[in-house]
Amino acid sequence: MEEIDDKQAKIEALRRHFAPLIGERLSSFETAQIKLEGGWLPWLDLPIRLYFGRESLVSIAWSHFDKLFISNDKTINFSTEGSEARWVSKKIDVIRPALSGTLKSVELGRGRLSIGDQEIEIWTRLILEQDNGWLEVFNGLDENAFHFCQDKPIGEFIRCC
Repeated sequence: MEEIDDKQAKIEALRRHFAPLIGERLSSFETAQIKLEGGWLPWLDLPIRLYFGRESLVSIAWSHFDKLFISNDKTINFSTEGSEARWVSKKIDVIRPALSGTLKSVELGRGRLSIGDQEIEIWTRLILEQDNGWLEVFNGLDENAFHFCQDKPIGEFIRCC
């Protein structure tokens, strides 16, 4: 799994992993859960696995302030530290509407971070344009966060493919 924190390297990696998938439908997604006392809970530090068509996979995880982890396999970018984890399909309700959408384009978006009164430039938003809306996978304070909407999210974006 590639670990990337440079903006241009992120653009190139997103292009490399997603350009072959333009025109493919999002067929499924998987996220991790961790077993704790009381049951299984979402573990969004681990990658979201996006499945396109019949066989194509892109795993994505955001970590730290602005590191993107991306691969075309089931590599896990973090240690599970001996915790029991499992992968579950289609368990994030907010992005379920993205299923069966055809991928039209991929963009990298600028996130927001300030330290004191100084704005820091970070690129921590992945936007997947589909024929049925916009799927966003972004850095939610050191873990993956998700959003799906009908209109393009507001912000500064760079088209990757």
